[in-house]
Amino acid sequence: MPDEGSLPSPAQMRRRRRFAHHLLVFATVNAALVVVWVVGALATGSWFPWPLVPVAVWGAVLRLHRRSAYADQDAAHRDRA
Repeated sequence: MPDEGSLPSPAQMRRRRRFAHHLLVFATVNAALVVVWVVGALATGSWFPWPLVPVAVWGAVLRLHRRSAYADQDAAHRDRA
């Protein structure tokens, strides 16, 4: 059984839930962008991979969001190692 110090606080749980929602929206929207790109590329013959731009930018923002959502856990893990 884990000790009390390892259980996330309610605020941490809220941050993690928000991050999980952000991740789900990221995956859904970017999958739709890729589908639009493939359909458009098949119709026009232009294969420039424009969805990589929003995926890269939003992915960087998502990484920052993950870092803030799991900051306490990451710091504890570094301290143990």
